[in-house]
Amino acid sequence: ANEIIGSVDFISADYNHTAQPVKVQLEARAFNNLGSGDLYISTTNAATKADRLRVSYNGDISFYEDTGTTPKFFWDASAEKLGIGTSSPNQLLEVASSSGGATVSISTDQAAGSITSKKYMNLDFTGWNNNVMARIQSWDESSSTGNGYLTLHTTTAGSSVTERLRISSSGNVGIGVTTPSNFLSVLDGMHVDQAYQA
Repeated sequence: ANEIIGSVDFISADYNHTAQPVKVQLEARAFNNLGSGDLYISTTNAATKADRLRVSYNGDISFYEDTGTTPKFFWDASAEKLGIGTSSPNQLLEVASSSGGATVSISTDQAAGSITSKKYMNLDFTGWNNNVMARIQSWDESSSTGNGYLTLHTTTAGSSVTERLRISSSGNVGIGVTTPSNFLSVLDGMHVDQAYQA
């Protein structure tokens, strides 16, 4: 297993046209003695070779970290799941960090929004015919000051996506209110069930 059965080597030459160590290799390696094989791309840095990409016989695809030993970006072909930081994703997409604190960032690429030209990022939940059923939206109108607010949206049949709740940059919550001035602002009053009254 893992025996090299063929390779294409890409080498460089110095000004005397003397061949230098292999810089990049495309290798076919035997996975077992049953005819299965994997395809690897490896690179060399200061004579140290490291695997960078592996396409397995079963369709799995692995991208390796800097040492070339641990896959950190992994496609599980049979389960149709993608793992970032893990080679055994449990969901369609799993982002993992062995040290904790795994973060997924959706950004405006550091472009700041303003009151008149807002920047926003969407997390959409879609259903039949790719219709948006609900949405979480993050807004930046800070003009580089760092303030932002969050809105939650839902959709009723035959209508467009509508904002239902807003959390302002100061932490105020508005339900049906786009400029909440209190910790909780509710449009058209609020009903509290008797069992939960203070």
